[in-house]
Amino acid sequence: MLCATLGSRCSENGLDTIQLMKWSVWIGMLAAGSSAVAQAPETPEVRGHESAPSFRIRVETNVVTVPVVVRDRNGRPVGNLEKQDFRIFDNGKPQEITGFTVETTASKATAAEAAAPPSGPASTTAPPVAATTPQRFVALFFDDFHMPIEDVARTRNAAWHYLSSPARPGDRIAIFTSSGKEQVDFTNDSGKLHDSLFRLAPHSRMTQLIKGCPEIEEYQAYLIDQQQDTSALDIATSEGYECHCKTEGNTSSDCRDAQLRLARFEAAQIWGLAEMQSQWALEAMQLVLRRLAAMPGQRSMVLVSPGFLTVTHHNQVDALVNWALQQNIVINAIDAAGL
Repeated sequence: MLCATLGSRCSENGLDTIQLMKWSVWIGMLAAGSSAVAQAPETPEVRGHESAPSFRIRVETNVVTVPVVVRDRNGRPVGNLEKQDFRIFDNGKPQEITGFTVETTASKATAAEAAAPPSGPASTTAPPVAATTPQRFVALFFDDFHMPIEDVARTRNAAWHYLSSPARPGDRIAIFTSSGKEQVDFTNDSGKLHDSLFRLAPHSRMTQLIKGCPEIEEYQAYLIDQQQDTSALDIATSEGYECHCKTEGNTSSDCRDAQLRLARFEAAQIWGLAEMQSQWALEAMQLVLRRLAAMPGQRSMVLVSPGFLTVTHHNQVDALVNWALQQNIVINAIDAAGL
């Protein structure tokens, strides 16, 4: 019994019409055998469908947070600025400001009032006050491998002036150095920060080498030892000749040749030590960035340094900057000589 419509059901066998039709097709194909294949129209086994290919271009950009504090001539923060009041440049090229927010800090009194329980006869004891969760971590990194004593004194005084200003309850400050000495981890204890700051001192191993005659600086040593720069070598040789040959009345070519060999030897020593100190400073920065990455909230590192040679460390520097960018850590560099 076949039902009149496809949607109806057969009451005798309890089978759907669609199922009966499928079975009849399969029985017919089995009965016909190979002849059914011969009589079937020739159709391609694979049919092409003309449709637009699924194509997507994905572009990734890095968004950098640039915190700014604007103060007037009296040192008071200016809070009525808007996005159009700022411009950002990267290597002299203007950059688009994709987001802009103004952060304000509620006063301690307001925060205490908001946390206080309602007054009344039922309030006999005050509930414990929850500790403030740190929201901003700032690491002050002093490059004591490359700062002379005058730069150390200047920068620590400026840093203490910054730390003496009223801080937000959620701020935590740390002091780190290239040498790993006189450090203090993140804290809001001004006494610990003061003691660490005023124990800072130069720890360069280069001082005794570059104070001789000839006085070869790090970059000049790089030119002589790595670039085989004859002009840089001639300058060092002439300085040594003036100090050790002419002053002693020995103007022979042998004395000049001896100063040439001495200049090459000292340049190799100075450059080797400069390479090690640069490597140590970069490794110390990497440890500080990893420490910052484990902290919540806003994270930033203030690098205080007169600068040092990184001509052979480009890949390492790029890796540090890119990793900090991925972790949303802001790096601010301050020239210790011009602070």
